[in-house]
Amino acid sequence: MTEVQTFQWFDNYLIQQLASQLANGGIDYDYYDQLIAQRRGKFWYKDYRTAYHALRWSLKLVKAVDEMTSLLAKIHDKHLFWQMYQTNFYKIDQAYRKFYFYSDQLIHLNDSFEDLTLTVERHYHQLFLKEFAAKWDQLVMQEARLSRKDITQQTHFYSDEVASFVEQDKKVIVIISDGLRFEAGQELFQRLFRR
Repeated sequence: MTEVQTFQWFDNYLIQQLASQLANGGIDYDYYDQLIAQRRGKFWYKDYRTAYHALRWSLKLVKAVDEMTSLLAKIHDKHLFWQMYQTNFYKIDQAYRKFYFYSDQLIHLNDSFEDLTLTVERHYHQLFLKEFAAKWDQLVMQEARLSRKDITQQTHFYSDEVASFVEQDKKVIVIISDGLRFEAGQELFQRLFRR
């Protein structure tokens, strides 16, 4: 059925069905991700690209939150917790940001994404942020002070990261933003070094 590409209504129907089923939970993430991927080469894909991207990012978010929820109970060390954020959990923040980037562009499909948006919000705020913050607070309270030798401290940033460039008369660009989330910085890093 996913091979249908003659009629535009099929993509519209498929998007509405996927949004509805994802909003109602209990889906096979990999199957739906595969369905979305199969639509990429189809004739009408370009007209629905934004909606498919919004679906894909909502799918990634819900799946990652579900996986994280089961992992949180097994983490009893804040250093492991921080490492898990750096390698996996930041992707939840990224999926949330990208879902809204694409869903905010949708005009003609807004109604079918209302319930999906509520599901994304519930997963992000109640299951991710609330549980994540509670676990982090619990782990930090177990130790009086957060101190990691393998994490660059802000007070040492210039001497550790910038001074050597200045001494060699090399140019260096430093992006300073307390609004730059870890996940956005990670994406910027990946894009800069992808070349």
